[in-house]
Amino acid sequence: ARAAFAMTPGLVALLIDKALEMARAARKAGDTRQCYGHTRDALWFTLAFLACLRKSESVGLTEEHLTKGAEEDALHLFIPFSKNDQEGVGVTLPIKGTTASGISLRAVLREHQRSMRACGVRRGGPLFGYMDAPATRLEKLDTCLARLRRLYFPALAEEDAFHVPDWLR
Repeated sequence: ARAAFAMTPGLVALLIDKALEMARAARKAGDTRQCYGHTRDALWFTLAFLACLRKSESVGLTEEHLTKGAEEDALHLFIPFSKNDQEGVGVTLPIKGTTASGISLRAVLREHQRSMRACGVRRGGPLFGYMDAPATRLEKLDTCLARLRRLYFPALAEEDAFHVPDWLR
């Protein structure tokens, strides 16, 4: 039997902070591949939570799908395809740049863009690429989910940030 795992703003913020901490350590060590992977994961945690994105909606996103919003500190996310989009025209969602719970899409996006440039990815590239080929979009986000379980949950558990249930290990 599969158990559900609730992602709360606090847990998502912890995951984002851990991924960005790991990205900074990788950048300091000169490992652009790992730095990219961690910022990519942080961006996916952020967008998936704030926009309630499915994995299938996330994989095709590029930098061009995130634009400045009309309101101050807001961004617009254009989702070009979704199973709920019966007309096939896409949908634009407003997302706060920084939420009341402290999750900052703007900060995570800045870090991710920085790591993409370090890997040689030009503007407009995919938001979620392969670690060995960041300019090539992921076909599916199972990689990010596997890293969530394999890297981030154990790292947080080591810090006693939260208890990782055995079924999630």
